[in-house]
Amino acid sequence: ASDRMLVFMPFSDATTRALSLFQSINTGCVLYYGEELEKLHQNLTHVQPTIIYSSPILWERFESVIRVKLGTASPDVLSAGVKDKLRTFIGCREARFAFSGAVAIHSRTLNFYAALGLRIRNIYAKGALTGVCSIDLGTEGRTPGSCGTLLPGIQARVTAGVLEISG
Repeated sequence: ASDRMLVFMPFSDATTRALSLFQSINTGCVLYYGEELEKLHQNLTHVQPTIIYSSPILWERFESVIRVKLGTASPDVLSAGVKDKLRTFIGCREARFAFSGAVAIHSRTLNFYAALGLRIRNIYAKGALTGVCSIDLGTEGRTPGSCGTLLPGIQARVTAGVLEISG
């Protein structure tokens, strides 16, 4: 109930609906609704959400801004204090769960954030209407970038190179 989530992805996205509306009903987490896209960074740094969900473009944009600031320095060699300041700068200082969905995220981006102490987990949803199919909840030994495990009642198989999901 003490979690905070900033909602800025469209509600046509099944994961946005599941993580925001349904999650707040189930747990009582507080939802903040973002203003126009131009104010997203300001909204993130103000709210400092504990749960954040976005398509990879947000993660990639922040990564490119930080890489410019770092120059040739690798995030692996930064002090804990600098890493904390960078997470604060992007609005993820207090993030317990950071999710990416809608399309695949590059492993380079996942590794970059992991070096900053922020593990981004994938969520896979089948289309805008059906809902979330799988989620990576950080199980030990899981490959970074995987879509996690299927939710109860969901079945998946690959037939002729095409992923089929039912449930």
